[in-house]
Amino acid sequence: MAMLSAQITDPKMLEEMAKYGIEGTDLKAYTLLGMIKASGNGSHNAFDRLMMLVGEETQTTTSEQEKQANLLKAIQEAVKNGD
Repeated sequence: MAMLSAQITDPKMLEEMAKYGIEGTDLKAYTLLGMIKASGNGSHNAFDRLMMLVGEETQTTTSEQEKQANLLKAIQEAVKNGD
């Protein structure tokens, strides 16, 4: 999609992305930031999508659920501290 490759020029948006360590300057990168923030706010759908993007499949074992819960808590804390 051409729209997702559109370059972001808004300094505030670029600064926000840099704060979260996102290096891209296109709309796809900014969308990733939105998914990270949604995960940090408790969206399990956004969290599952992020896991798919980084190559981690959602597991159903108790151990994997605990790992995912801990990762979600870490993301939530990062989002809370970054705002």
